[in-house]
Amino acid sequence: MLKKTLLAYTIGFAFSPPANADGIEIAAVDFDRETLKSLGVDPNISHYFSRSARFLPGEYSLIVSVNGEKKGNIATRFDENGDICLDQAFLQQAGLKIPSEEKNGCYDYILSYPGTTITPLPNQEALDIIVSPQAIIPIGLDLTNAATGGTAALLNYSLMSSRAEFSNGSSDYSQAALEGGININDWMLRSHQFLTQTNGTFSNQNSSTYLQRTFTDLKTLMRAGEVNLNNSVLEGASIYGIEIAPDNALQTSGSGVQVTGIANTSQARVEIRQQGVLIHSILVPAGAFTIPDVPVRNGNSDLNVTVVETDGSSHNYIVPSTLFNQHVESFQGYRFAIGRVDDDYDESPWVISASSGWNLTRWSAMNGGVIVAENYQAASIRSSLVPLPDLTVSSQISTSQDTKDSLQGQKYRLDANYNLPFHLG
Repeated sequence: MLKKTLLAYTIGFAFSPPANADGIEIAAVDFDRETLKSLGVDPNISHYFSRSARFLPGEYSLIVSVNGEKKGNIATRFDENGDICLDQAFLQQAGLKIPSEEKNGCYDYILSYPGTTITPLPNQEALDIIVSPQAIIPIGLDLTNAATGGTAALLNYSLMSSRAEFSNGSSDYSQAALEGGININDWMLRSHQFLTQTNGTFSNQNSSTYLQRTFTDLKTLMRAGEVNLNNSVLEGASIYGIEIAPDNALQTSGSGVQVTGIANTSQARVEIRQQGVLIHSILVPAGAFTIPDVPVRNGNSDLNVTVVETDGSSHNYIVPSTLFNQHVESFQGYRFAIGRVDDDYDESPWVISASSGWNLTRWSAMNGGVIVAENYQAASIRSSLVPLPDLTVSSQISTSQDTKDSLQGQKYRLDANYNLPFHLG
């Protein structure tokens, strides 16, 4: 069977004409059925390979490239017609976004991302995929190879000791800041202790103890125990309860700079240079394209973009720095906390906190939040704007009400920040 399979690969490779970038129908190739019989190959296979090189039905470990970047060996399935099955496991390992429709089988990626081209290379045991840059998962969001599980214990410490001597005696002081914890199956238990000794008198302060779990699919962490009201626009208190917030370690931190253009042929190569240095290169399908989070060297130099077509022709254009250095980020993601105010306060009411942030455009963002407790309510909203390069303007409106003492108030804040030229401050 192995001999026949290898021979089928050879037939498919030797008689398949080169791919036509313009999508013109390729004429079928006729095989000598008697010759195939004499070689021990089923003559019916000639129709299977009559138009293009393809893999026989089954599963193979192939070297996969996406937009010219090798993704390593990925298990790849082909159906009875030689068509690839882009299932969830394949897309995750290839670093490609999974279409929004719910499906357990094979996704129609060309329907979800028009312009996608998939080229099987049986003679190289490889697969080339060209997709829109929007279909690629940003590096910071690719959790395919994230490690989970395991068991561990830790102890972090910071020690300090001092002694002062004077004419009437002496004074000793020592302190130890300790952090201990264990990890079991993605659950983390942490406890922070602060120990002091002053002239033989010891004290122990338990700063916080909490249980934490990170949900990688949601890029969110949950803490239970002694936590804080982690509100993005309002000041909070320490509580005994539950906190849910985005996990900063799993959030993307891209540049926010994007380049748009048009490619006239499939598998066109886009080269982006800044200050004469090539900073990014990627293959794109035919049509309009947008390349997000270009890794720029600085925010003050223009970008020189060159589109090299498949036929060898090229065209280039300039993206002025004034178009991409007007960028603002907000504290994105929902933050929620509920619990009872801890014992350090005179009263310990139940309290709920919620906040979130949104990037409205590349140059404007908004954050909002509320805190609700017995006899107390507060709300705030903040907007940020970059109207001009190097100029950031933000405004915030906050209001609060204490129904127990019949108090209420509002606060208005306006900030402006301008980066002076020539590195002046």
